[in-house]
Amino acid sequence: METDTAEKKLRQENAKKTREAADQLFPGENWVKIEDRIYRSPRRAIGKNSNYQNELRDAQILRDLESTVYLVPEQSRRSGRKFDAIVDGLPFEFKNVGGNANTLEHQFLRSRSQAPIMGIHTTTNLRVVGLSSK
Repeated sequence: METDTAEKKLRQENAKKTREAADQLFPGENWVKIEDRIYRSPRRAIGKNSNYQNELRDAQILRDLESTVYLVPEQSRRSGRKFDAIVDGLPFEFKNVGGNANTLEHQFLRSRSQAPIMGIHTTTNLRVVGLSSK
């Protein structure tokens, strides 16, 4: 019973931190609820030429691990770091990688400049990696 209460409290804290970060980073955004604890900016591409389906799958995995996820608007004109989502209050970059170890290393190094946290989805599973600011 205590575990259920602790998990519920963690979910509530994650949801609050994520909403606060989303509102601070994207003021005035009208977030659309996609599923329980998954939200999307209406300015985010969701068509067949976007990565939306892969990113939604990754968001669902993170949600199942008690996280709250906001899929942020396209940021092609935004200066500074560009990232795909806000997860538990932190900018988060999704990478869906196929290929060999060199491809994985390249995507990892590229992501360091995009967000402090990233998720790498390979053909077998999703790995969440914390990155340094350098």
